[in-house]
Parts: sequence; C-alpha cells; structure tokens
Amino acid sequence: MSKISLRDFRAQDLPLISVVVPVYNVARYLERTLNSLSNQTYPNLDIILVDDGSSDGSSDIIDAYALRDHRFRTIHRLSGRGVSCARNTAIRAARGSWIASADSDDIVPRKAIEMLYLACVEHNTRMSMGAYNECHTSRPLAFTRRVPAKPCVLNNAKDMQRYFLTYGADCNHMWTKLFQRDVFDHLRFPEGMIYEDMYMMPRIIDAAGSCTVINRVVYNYMIRRGSASNNVNISRQMDGFRARLATVEYMQQHYPEFVGLANDSILMIGCNVLGKIEHIGGREVAPKEWDEAVRIMRDALSNSALQNPIYKAEALAFRQDPKLLSKVSHFILKADQML
Repeated sequence: MSKISLRDFRAQDLPLISVVVPVYNVARYLERTLNSLSNQTYPNLDIILVDDGSSDGSSDIIDAYALRDHRFRTIHRLSGRGVSCARNTAIRAARGSWIASADSDDIVPRKAIEMLYLACVEHNTRMSMGAYNECHTSRPLAFTRRVPAKPCVLNNAKDMQRYFLTYGADCNHMWTKLFQRDVFDHLRFPEGMIYEDMYMMPRIIDAAGSCTVINRVVYNYMIRRGSASNNVNISRQMDGFRARLATVEYMQQHYPEFVGLANDSILMIGCNVLGKIEHIGGREVAPKEWDEAVRIMRDALSNSALQNPIYKAEALAFRQDPKLLSKVSHFILKADQML
C-alpha cells in the first residue's frame, strides 16, 4: 500500500496521464471498457481512442463517449493497419506527461491508474507495474486467475531486464503499466505483427531505467476467443517466436548474461504455438510452422537457463517428443479457455 494518496496533492498539480486504447470491431465489449476508464479515481486523464476502421458500430460508440466526456478523444483511420500502428498514432497524439494503456475489450479497476501513478511518485521511478486478473468468462467453467507481481523497486535497467525475464515473464504487456511519456520519444511499435508489446518490452525497459512493481491488481484481462493473441491463425502466432527471438538477440547485444533466461521465454511461447497447431490438426495440417517451431525450440534449449520447474517440465516433455508437449499444451489451452 502506498504511503501517499491523491489527497496529498492539489488537483491542479496532478499531471495529465494519456491512456492509449486501440479499437477494432469490439462493439460488444467496448462500453464496459470505456466505463471502467471513465470511472477511474485518478481525475486528470486524456483517453485516446484510436479506431482502426471498425465496421461493427465501435466508431459510433467511441464518438458518443467523446461528446459527453471531455477526457475522451477519438482518432479514426480507415487503414486497418493493426494494434501497433494504433499505439504509435495514439502516442504521437498524447498530451499527457505519462502514458498508460488498455485494450478495448478489457476492464480497468477504478484505482488502477491512481495506484500506478502513486507508486512512481513515491519511489521516484519512470515506470510502474501491477498484477492482473485473467478473467475466463465462458460458462460453465468461468473462473478468475490472479497473475501476481513480485513487489520491488528496480533502480536500473539491468535489474529490470532480469526481473522481466524471471518473475515478470508473464507480465510483458503494455496494459499493466504506467510510463513517463518521454520513454517513447525514440521508440515505435513494429507494425504488422502481434505480440508487439513482447517485442518492445526490452527496449522500453532500457528507455525507462527504473520501475516500481506493486502486487495490486491494476487490470482485468478478459479471455476472449477470437482475439488477436488467442486465435488459431498459426502463421500470425509465429510472431510470438519472432518477438522472443528478438529478445534473445537484444540480450546477446546488451545483456549477454541473460541469454539463457531469454531462451526460456522461447520455450514458453513455443508451448503456446505447438498447442494451437495441435488444435487445428497437428503437424499434418501445418507442417511448415510445426517444423519451424520445433527447430526454434530445439535451438533455444541448447542454451536455456530453465530457471523454474515449469520450464524444466516443458523441456523434458519436448525432448521426449514434441508431439507429447503439443498435446499437453493443447489440453492446458483448452482448460484455460484460450481456444
């Protein structure tokens, strides 16, 4: 719990925080997301809604919010160029000195932005992060899983990189974090790929240089079949490998002592890909992607830290037979309603 509160500040002294929200064909879920942002306890917000050419009424919904609440702004594009382009557009348009983020089908707890901001102020860091809930909503197996964040104050980029390759390996998302605006002065998200936040996080960490981690829930990630990260378009899912391979390359260049930890993350994303290939019919249906996934995972295992029991178990199953790992991963993805 923070030792300071918003009551310790005059309203006019609180900085403007820009919240980046890419929007594309999520009309069914969009209002609950916008309501959660509208109800934030942090008062000074600049909420940027970037519509990427929606055709389901999402455009009308965000325009209606902007008309009745001055904190909301809309940007409409017809390009359909994806989340990365939408993020880049919003960051360029941001008026705030801090940047937060939300996906347009999730829910942000009322005190989330307040808690993230106070964490930065209390410990004088340029970035903060919290825990989140995975909300599995399908009946009859609805459940919520809390993904914790080990609380700490990280005062240099090296400690941050180690943290996000170990304790924070499940937290390489934009939406659990708050950043000073100038972190993104020389950074842009790679367009045309999913897992773009995973690709960017090592670079963001170096640009930030300090981070406060709080073990308070700051986001509710709503598991939804058909979302970009949960669909079974295998060729697109290979972006996860590309993002993790880029992380390994980044560590080789800047933090060679962490290459083994970075290779662990390839094994983690590989389980996801193999499970999804199994879902669509296995190696016989996607032989090219299967062979590439197995090759990448085998290369990673040759120099992997295997720093926790889960990675060791995954490696054991893979070495015995990649088909065994694909079947186990498929079962877990189905149980978690990720397919």
